[in-house]
Amino acid sequence: MPVPNRKDRTSGSDGGYRAVLANQNFRVLWFGSLFSLIASAISQVALPILVYDLTESASAMSVIFMIQLIPRALLSPFAGVLADTFNRQRLMFASCGVQAAGVALLPFSTDTWHIGAVAAFIGLGAVVFNPAEMATVPTIVEPDQLVTALSAVQVASSLTRVVGPAIGAGLIALRGTDLAFWVQSLIFVVAMVLLTKLQLAPMQPLRAFRNAFDFLHYLSAEAVEGLRVVWRVPVVRAVCATEALWSLAIANLSITTIVYVREELDLGDRGNLVFGLLAVSISIGAVAGALVARRIERRGGRLTLMMVGYLAPLLFIPTILNPPLPVLFGCWFLLGFADAWLVIAMFAYVIESVPPNTRGRVFAIWGGVISVASLGTFALVGWLTETIGPQATFAATGLTIAIGSPLLLWLSGALASIRSMPGPTTATGTSIADT
Repeated sequence: MPVPNRKDRTSGSDGGYRAVLANQNFRVLWFGSLFSLIASAISQVALPILVYDLTESASAMSVIFMIQLIPRALLSPFAGVLADTFNRQRLMFASCGVQAAGVALLPFSTDTWHIGAVAAFIGLGAVVFNPAEMATVPTIVEPDQLVTALSAVQVASSLTRVVGPAIGAGLIALRGTDLAFWVQSLIFVVAMVLLTKLQLAPMQPLRAFRNAFDFLHYLSAEAVEGLRVVWRVPVVRAVCATEALWSLAIANLSITTIVYVREELDLGDRGNLVFGLLAVSISIGAVAGALVARRIERRGGRLTLMMVGYLAPLLFIPTILNPPLPVLFGCWFLLGFADAWLVIAMFAYVIESVPPNTRGRVFAIWGGVISVASLGTFALVGWLTETIGPQATFAATGLTIAIGSPLLLWLSGALASIRSMPGPTTATGTSIADT
Protein backbone atom coordinates (compact mmCIF):
# COMPACT_ATOMS: atom_id res chain seq x y z
CA MET A 1 0.00 0.00 0.00
CA PRO A 2 1.54 3.35 -0.97
CA VAL A 3 2.64 5.74 1.74
CA PRO A 4 1.69 9.40 1.21
CA ASN A 5 4.62 11.64 0.38
CA ARG A 6 5.32 14.87 2.20
CA LYS A 7 3.01 16.95 0.02
CA ASP A 8 0.13 14.60 0.76
CA ARG A 9 0.50 14.85 4.50
CA THR A 10 -1.80 17.80 5.00
CA SER A 11 -4.37 19.73 3.11
CA GLY A 12 -2.75 23.01 4.01
CA SER A 13 0.22 24.57 5.69
CA ASP A 14 -1.43 27.15 7.93
CA GLY A 15 -0.53 25.17 11.06
CA GLY A 16 -4.14 25.07 12.34
CA TYR A 17 -5.86 22.10 13.94
CA ARG A 18 -8.08 21.57 10.90
CA ALA A 19 -5.08 21.20 8.59
CA VAL A 20 -3.28 18.85 10.98
CA LEU A 21 -6.31 16.62 11.48
CA ALA A 22 -6.91 16.57 7.72
CA ASN A 23 -3.71 14.54 7.56
CA GLN A 24 -4.99 10.96 7.44
CA ASN A 25 -1.88 9.45 9.00
CA PHE A 26 -1.86 11.91 11.86
CA ARG A 27 -5.60 11.45 12.38
CA VAL A 28 -5.24 7.65 12.61
CA LEU A 29 -2.31 8.00 15.02
CA TRP A 30 -4.23 10.54 17.08
CA PHE A 31 -7.31 8.33 17.48
CA GLY A 32 -5.24 5.20 18.11
CA SER A 33 -3.31 7.00 20.82
CA LEU A 34 -6.53 8.47 22.20
CA PHE A 35 -8.07 5.04 22.82
CA SER A 36 -4.83 3.61 24.16
CA LEU A 37 -4.53 6.48 26.62
CA ILE A 38 -8.20 6.23 27.65
CA ALA A 39 -7.57 2.60 28.53
CA SER A 40 -4.44 3.51 30.50
CA ALA A 41 -6.24 6.35 32.28
CA ILE A 42 -8.90 4.01 33.68
CA SER A 43 -6.13 2.50 35.81
CA GLN A 44 -5.49 5.89 37.41
CA VAL A 45 -8.71 5.35 39.34
CA ALA A 46 -9.22 1.58 39.31
CA LEU A 47 -5.75 0.37 40.30
CA PRO A 48 -5.24 2.61 43.39
CA ILE A 49 -8.76 1.76 44.59
CA LEU A 50 -8.17 -1.98 44.10
CA VAL A 51 -4.89 -1.86 46.05
CA TYR A 52 -6.25 0.44 48.77
CA ASP A 53 -9.35 -1.73 49.24
CA LEU A 54 -7.10 -4.76 49.73
CA THR A 55 -4.47 -3.12 51.96
CA GLU A 56 -5.69 0.29 53.23
CA SER A 57 -2.05 1.36 52.90
CA ALA A 58 -0.48 4.27 51.04
CA SER A 59 2.85 2.43 51.14
CA ALA A 60 1.30 -0.58 49.39
CA MET A 61 0.04 1.70 46.63
CA SER A 62 3.56 3.10 46.30
CA VAL A 63 5.01 -0.40 45.91
CA ILE A 64 2.54 -1.35 43.16
CA PHE A 65 3.24 1.84 41.22
CA MET A 66 6.97 1.27 41.62
CA ILE A 67 6.69 -2.30 40.30
CA GLN A 68 4.81 -1.03 37.26
CA LEU A 69 7.59 1.49 36.61
CA ILE A 70 10.50 -0.96 36.86
CA PRO A 71 10.26 -2.23 33.23
CA ARG A 72 10.19 1.35 31.96
CA ALA A 73 13.15 2.30 34.13
CA LEU A 74 15.28 -0.63 32.97
CA LEU A 75 14.23 -1.02 29.35
CA SER A 76 13.51 2.52 28.11
CA PRO A 77 16.87 3.07 26.33
CA PHE A 78 16.44 -0.22 24.46
CA ALA A 79 12.79 0.57 23.67
CA GLY A 80 14.01 3.80 22.10
CA VAL A 81 16.40 1.88 19.87
CA LEU A 82 13.47 -0.26 18.72
CA ALA A 83 11.45 2.89 17.97
CA ASP A 84 14.32 4.28 15.88
CA THR A 85 14.89 0.99 14.08
CA PHE A 86 11.75 -1.08 13.60
CA ASN A 87 8.25 -0.51 12.23
CA ARG A 88 6.67 1.90 14.73
CA GLN A 89 3.14 0.90 13.78
CA ARG A 90 3.83 -2.70 14.77
CA LEU A 91 5.53 -1.62 17.98
CA MET A 92 2.50 0.44 19.07
CA PHE A 93 0.15 -2.38 18.05
CA ALA A 94 2.13 -4.90 20.12
CA SER A 95 2.26 -2.50 23.07
CA CYS A 96 -1.53 -2.24 23.16
CA GLY A 97 -1.86 -6.01 22.81
CA VAL A 98 0.39 -6.75 25.78
CA GLN A 99 -1.42 -4.19 27.94
CA ALA A 100 -4.84 -5.55 26.94
CA ALA A 101 -3.77 -9.05 28.00
CA GLY A 102 -2.30 -7.82 31.28
CA VAL A 103 -5.33 -5.76 32.28
CA ALA A 104 -7.61 -8.71 31.55
CA LEU A 105 -5.78 -10.64 34.31
CA LEU A 106 -6.43 -8.04 37.04
CA PRO A 107 -10.00 -9.19 37.85
CA PHE A 108 -8.49 -12.55 38.82
CA SER A 109 -5.93 -10.96 41.17
CA THR A 110 -6.82 -11.32 44.84
CA ASP A 111 -3.42 -10.73 46.48
CA THR A 112 -1.12 -7.75 46.26
CA TRP A 113 1.69 -9.86 44.80
CA HIS A 114 -0.66 -10.93 41.98
CA ILE A 115 -1.40 -7.28 41.27
CA GLY A 116 2.30 -6.45 41.38
CA ALA A 117 3.16 -9.18 38.85
CA VAL A 118 0.43 -8.03 36.47
CA ALA A 119 1.45 -4.39 36.93
CA ALA A 120 5.01 -5.29 35.89
CA PHE A 121 3.67 -7.09 32.80
CA ILE A 122 1.54 -4.06 31.88
CA GLY A 123 4.56 -1.78 32.36
CA LEU A 124 6.57 -4.00 30.03
CA GLY A 125 3.95 -3.55 27.32
CA ALA A 126 3.69 0.21 27.82
CA VAL A 127 7.40 0.99 27.61
CA VAL A 128 7.61 1.26 23.81
CA PHE A 129 4.36 3.07 22.91
CA ASN A 130 5.26 6.67 23.74
CA PRO A 131 8.72 6.79 22.09
CA ALA A 132 7.29 5.14 18.97
CA GLU A 133 4.40 7.63 18.87
CA MET A 134 6.48 10.75 19.51
CA ALA A 135 9.15 9.71 17.00
CA THR A 136 6.38 9.25 14.43
CA VAL A 137 4.70 12.66 14.83
CA PRO A 138 7.44 14.85 13.24
CA THR A 139 7.69 12.40 10.29
CA ILE A 140 4.04 12.76 9.26
CA VAL A 141 3.38 16.49 9.74
CA GLU A 142 4.90 19.58 8.15
CA PRO A 143 7.57 21.38 10.25
CA ASP A 144 5.48 24.53 10.65
CA GLN A 145 2.66 22.39 12.08
CA LEU A 146 4.78 20.74 14.76
CA VAL A 147 3.54 22.76 17.75
CA THR A 148 -0.06 22.41 16.56
CA ALA A 149 0.39 18.66 16.19
CA LEU A 150 1.97 18.42 19.64
CA SER A 151 -0.91 20.48 21.04
CA ALA A 152 -3.33 18.04 19.46
CA VAL A 153 -1.40 15.14 21.01
CA GLN A 154 -1.59 16.87 24.38
CA VAL A 155 -5.33 17.49 23.91
CA ALA A 156 -5.76 13.75 23.29
CA SER A 157 -3.70 12.93 26.37
CA SER A 158 -5.72 15.38 28.45
CA LEU A 159 -9.07 14.20 27.09
CA THR A 160 -8.20 10.67 28.08
CA ARG A 161 -7.52 11.82 31.62
CA VAL A 162 -11.04 13.25 31.62
CA VAL A 163 -12.78 10.33 29.95
CA GLY A 164 -10.67 7.53 31.45
CA PRO A 165 -11.14 8.36 35.15
CA ALA A 166 -14.80 9.25 34.54
CA ILE A 167 -15.38 5.87 32.89
CA GLY A 168 -13.40 4.16 35.63
CA ALA A 169 -15.28 5.89 38.45
CA GLY A 170 -18.64 5.15 36.81
CA LEU A 171 -17.86 1.48 36.20
CA ILE A 172 -16.51 1.03 39.72
CA ALA A 173 -19.65 2.60 41.17
CA LEU A 174 -21.74 0.29 39.00
CA ARG A 175 -20.01 -3.07 39.38
CA GLY A 176 -16.65 -2.59 41.10
CA THR A 177 -13.10 -2.64 39.76
CA ASP A 178 -13.49 -5.92 37.83
CA LEU A 179 -15.84 -4.35 35.27
CA ALA A 180 -13.49 -1.36 34.93
CA PHE A 181 -10.59 -3.65 34.05
CA TRP A 182 -12.61 -5.64 31.50
CA VAL A 183 -13.68 -2.44 29.73
CA GLN A 184 -10.09 -1.16 29.87
CA SER A 185 -8.86 -4.30 28.09
CA LEU A 186 -11.54 -3.92 25.40
CA ILE A 187 -10.54 -0.30 24.74
CA PHE A 188 -6.93 -1.38 24.20
CA VAL A 189 -8.23 -3.77 21.53
CA VAL A 190 -10.06 -0.88 19.83
CA ALA A 191 -6.77 1.05 19.74
CA MET A 192 -5.09 -1.95 18.09
CA VAL A 193 -7.72 -2.02 15.36
CA LEU A 194 -7.29 1.71 14.67
CA LEU A 195 -3.49 1.44 14.48
CA THR A 196 -3.75 -1.12 11.67
CA LYS A 197 -4.84 1.80 9.43
CA LEU A 198 -1.59 3.72 9.95
CA GLN A 199 0.63 4.02 6.84
CA LEU A 200 4.24 4.90 7.54
CA ALA A 201 7.27 5.06 5.30
CA PRO A 202 9.45 1.95 5.66
CA MET A 203 12.40 2.18 8.04
CA GLN A 204 15.90 1.81 6.68
CA PRO A 205 16.79 -1.88 6.44
CA LEU A 206 18.92 -3.25 9.25
CA ARG A 207 22.27 -4.85 8.65
CA ALA A 208 22.34 -8.61 9.01
CA PHE A 209 23.09 -9.91 12.49
CA ARG A 210 25.26 -12.99 12.92
CA ASN A 211 23.49 -14.16 16.07
CA ALA A 212 21.48 -12.98 19.07
CA PHE A 213 24.60 -11.67 20.84
CA ASP A 214 25.41 -9.52 17.82
CA PHE A 215 21.90 -8.06 17.95
CA LEU A 216 22.17 -7.41 21.70
CA HIS A 217 25.49 -5.66 21.11
CA TYR A 218 23.77 -3.47 18.49
CA LEU A 219 20.96 -2.61 20.91
CA SER A 220 23.43 -1.72 23.65
CA ALA A 221 25.61 0.44 21.41
CA GLU A 222 22.63 2.35 20.03
CA ALA A 223 21.17 2.83 23.51
CA VAL A 224 24.50 4.27 24.70
CA GLU A 225 24.49 6.65 21.73
CA GLY A 226 21.02 7.82 22.77
CA LEU A 227 22.30 8.47 26.30
CA ARG A 228 25.15 10.52 24.85
CA VAL A 229 22.70 12.66 22.87
CA VAL A 230 20.63 13.27 25.99
CA TRP A 231 23.72 14.30 27.98
CA ARG A 232 25.25 16.49 25.24
CA VAL A 233 22.15 18.57 24.46
CA PRO A 234 21.47 21.05 27.30
CA VAL A 235 17.73 21.34 26.60
CA VAL A 236 17.20 17.58 26.69
CA ARG A 237 19.40 17.24 29.76
CA ALA A 238 17.35 19.89 31.56
CA VAL A 239 14.01 18.43 30.49
CA CYS A 240 15.00 15.01 31.84
CA ALA A 241 16.19 16.54 35.14
CA THR A 242 13.10 18.68 35.68
CA GLU A 243 10.76 15.85 34.71
CA ALA A 244 12.47 13.66 37.30
CA LEU A 245 11.60 16.31 39.86
CA TRP A 246 8.06 16.52 38.49
CA SER A 247 7.56 12.84 39.33
CA LEU A 248 6.86 14.13 42.85
CA ALA A 249 3.68 15.73 41.47
CA ILE A 250 2.67 12.50 39.72
CA ALA A 251 3.10 10.62 43.00
CA ASN A 252 0.98 13.24 44.77
CA LEU A 253 -1.84 12.82 42.28
CA SER A 254 -1.71 9.02 42.46
CA ILE A 255 -1.15 8.45 46.20
CA THR A 256 -1.50 11.54 48.38
CA THR A 257 -4.76 12.66 46.79
CA ILE A 258 -6.69 9.47 47.54
CA VAL A 259 -5.54 9.53 51.19
CA TYR A 260 -6.40 13.24 51.40
CA VAL A 261 -9.96 12.91 50.13
CA ARG A 262 -10.70 9.75 52.12
CA GLU A 263 -9.16 10.63 55.47
CA GLU A 264 -8.63 14.39 55.75
CA LEU A 265 -11.83 15.52 54.02
CA ASP A 266 -13.77 12.67 55.66
CA LEU A 267 -15.96 12.14 52.62
CA GLY A 268 -16.85 8.55 53.44
CA ASP A 269 -18.40 6.70 50.52
CA ARG A 270 -18.04 9.81 48.34
CA GLY A 271 -14.24 9.66 48.58
CA ASN A 272 -13.79 7.43 45.52
CA LEU A 273 -16.07 9.66 43.44
CA VAL A 274 -14.26 12.85 44.48
CA PHE A 275 -10.89 11.24 43.74
CA GLY A 276 -12.10 10.39 40.24
CA LEU A 277 -13.58 13.85 39.73
CA LEU A 278 -10.33 15.53 40.78
CA ALA A 279 -8.56 13.51 38.09
CA VAL A 280 -11.22 14.68 35.64
CA SER A 281 -10.77 18.30 36.77
CA ILE A 282 -7.01 18.34 36.18
CA SER A 283 -7.56 16.79 32.77
CA ILE A 284 -10.22 19.32 31.74
CA GLY A 285 -7.71 22.01 32.67
CA ALA A 286 -5.08 20.30 30.53
CA VAL A 287 -7.45 20.22 27.54
CA ALA A 288 -8.14 23.94 27.93
CA GLY A 289 -4.45 24.70 28.31
CA ALA A 290 -3.48 22.69 25.25
CA LEU A 291 -6.12 24.38 23.10
CA VAL A 292 -4.73 27.86 23.79
CA ALA A 293 -1.03 26.91 23.93
CA ARG A 294 -0.36 27.65 20.25
CA ARG A 295 -1.82 31.15 20.57
CA ILE A 296 0.16 31.89 23.74
CA GLU A 297 3.36 30.61 22.15
CA ARG A 298 2.95 32.97 19.20
CA ARG A 299 2.33 35.97 21.45
CA GLY A 300 4.45 35.34 24.53
CA GLY A 301 7.00 32.79 23.36
CA ARG A 302 7.47 29.13 24.12
CA LEU A 303 9.61 29.86 27.18
CA THR A 304 6.55 31.49 28.76
CA LEU A 305 4.67 28.22 28.42
CA MET A 306 7.49 26.36 30.12
CA MET A 307 7.99 28.76 33.05
CA VAL A 308 4.28 28.99 33.88
CA GLY A 309 4.16 25.20 33.89
CA TYR A 310 7.11 24.96 36.26
CA LEU A 311 5.28 27.09 38.85
CA ALA A 312 2.04 25.11 38.66
CA PRO A 313 2.78 22.74 41.61
CA LEU A 314 2.36 25.72 43.95
CA LEU A 315 -1.35 25.00 43.50
CA PHE A 316 -0.93 22.01 45.84
CA ILE A 317 -0.29 24.36 48.76
CA PRO A 318 -3.93 25.52 49.38
CA THR A 319 -4.73 21.96 50.55
CA ILE A 320 -3.17 22.99 53.89
CA LEU A 321 -6.37 24.95 54.58
CA ASN A 322 -8.73 22.09 53.65
CA PRO A 323 -10.55 24.37 51.19
CA PRO A 324 -14.11 23.75 50.02
CA LEU A 325 -14.38 21.24 47.19
CA PRO A 326 -15.03 23.90 44.49
CA VAL A 327 -11.73 25.59 45.42
CA LEU A 328 -9.92 22.24 45.38
CA PHE A 329 -11.35 21.42 41.95
CA GLY A 330 -10.27 24.88 40.76
CA CYS A 331 -6.68 24.31 41.91
CA TRP A 332 -6.54 20.95 40.14
CA PHE A 333 -8.00 22.53 36.98
CA LEU A 334 -5.32 25.26 36.93
CA LEU A 335 -2.61 22.68 37.62
CA GLY A 336 -3.68 20.74 34.54
CA PHE A 337 -3.95 23.94 32.49
CA ALA A 338 -0.36 24.98 33.23
CA ASP A 339 1.01 21.44 32.94
CA ALA A 340 -0.29 21.20 29.36
CA TRP A 341 1.74 24.30 28.43
CA LEU A 342 4.85 22.78 30.00
CA VAL A 343 4.50 19.44 28.21
CA ILE A 344 3.94 21.01 24.78
CA ALA A 345 6.91 23.34 25.20
CA MET A 346 9.20 20.52 26.31
CA PHE A 347 8.16 18.21 23.47
CA ALA A 348 8.77 20.94 20.89
CA TYR A 349 12.17 21.91 22.31
CA VAL A 350 13.32 18.29 22.41
CA ILE A 351 12.17 17.48 18.85
CA GLU A 352 13.91 20.55 17.48
CA SER A 353 17.12 19.94 19.44
CA VAL A 354 18.03 16.36 18.46
CA PRO A 355 18.68 14.58 15.13
CA PRO A 356 15.59 12.86 13.67
CA ASN A 357 17.17 9.40 13.79
CA THR A 358 17.64 9.61 17.58
CA ARG A 359 14.21 10.92 18.61
CA GLY A 360 12.84 7.53 19.59
CA ARG A 361 15.79 6.93 21.91
CA VAL A 362 15.62 10.43 23.37
CA PHE A 363 11.91 10.17 24.17
CA ALA A 364 12.37 6.69 25.58
CA ILE A 365 15.27 7.77 27.78
CA TRP A 366 13.22 10.78 28.90
CA GLY A 367 10.48 8.35 29.94
CA GLY A 368 13.04 6.09 31.55
CA VAL A 369 14.44 8.94 33.63
CA ILE A 370 10.94 9.72 34.88
CA SER A 371 10.43 6.04 35.72
CA VAL A 372 13.72 5.78 37.59
CA ALA A 373 12.93 8.96 39.51
CA SER A 374 9.41 7.72 40.23
CA LEU A 375 10.81 4.60 41.89
CA GLY A 376 12.19 6.94 44.52
CA THR A 377 9.50 9.63 44.58
CA PHE A 378 6.57 7.19 44.85
CA ALA A 379 8.27 5.57 47.85
CA LEU A 380 9.09 8.98 49.32
CA VAL A 381 5.61 10.41 48.82
CA GLY A 382 3.97 7.27 50.23
CA TRP A 383 6.19 7.53 53.32
CA LEU A 384 5.68 11.29 53.68
CA THR A 385 1.91 10.94 53.35
CA GLU A 386 1.79 8.45 56.21
CA THR A 387 4.40 10.31 58.31
CA ILE A 388 3.58 14.03 58.04
CA GLY A 389 0.12 13.84 56.49
CA PRO A 390 -1.20 14.62 53.02
CA GLN A 391 -1.39 18.43 53.42
CA ALA A 392 2.23 18.79 54.47
CA THR A 393 3.26 16.39 51.71
CA PHE A 394 1.44 18.49 49.12
CA ALA A 395 3.08 21.69 50.37
CA ALA A 396 6.62 20.30 50.63
CA THR A 397 6.63 18.67 47.21
CA GLY A 398 4.90 21.61 45.52
CA LEU A 399 7.53 24.04 46.76
CA THR A 400 10.35 21.67 45.84
CA ILE A 401 9.17 21.36 42.24
CA ALA A 402 8.37 25.05 41.74
CA ILE A 403 11.77 26.19 43.06
CA GLY A 404 13.89 23.33 41.78
CA SER A 405 12.68 23.18 38.16
CA PRO A 406 13.68 26.73 37.07
CA LEU A 407 16.93 26.32 39.01
CA LEU A 408 17.76 23.13 37.09
CA LEU A 409 16.89 24.86 33.81
CA TRP A 410 19.43 27.57 34.61
CA LEU A 411 22.19 25.36 36.06
CA SER A 412 22.07 22.90 33.14
CA GLY A 413 22.71 25.66 30.60
CA ALA A 414 19.36 24.98 28.95
CA LEU A 415 18.02 28.48 29.60
CA ALA A 416 20.92 30.06 27.72
CA SER A 417 20.55 27.50 24.94
CA ILE A 418 16.83 28.20 24.57
CA ARG A 419 17.39 31.95 24.43
CA SER A 420 19.95 31.50 21.65
CA MET A 421 17.58 29.47 19.49
CA PRO A 422 16.38 31.34 16.37
CA GLY A 423 12.83 30.05 16.88
CA PRO A 424 10.84 26.85 16.49
CA THR A 425 11.21 26.93 12.72
CA THR A 426 13.33 28.72 10.18
CA ALA A 427 11.90 31.25 7.78
CA THR A 428 11.26 28.51 5.24
CA GLY A 429 9.43 26.37 7.75
CA THR A 430 12.24 23.84 8.09
CA SER A 431 12.75 22.22 11.48
CA ILE A 432 15.94 23.32 13.20
CA ALA A 433 16.91 19.69 13.73
CA ASP A 434 16.73 19.09 9.98
CA THR A 435 18.82 22.08 8.83
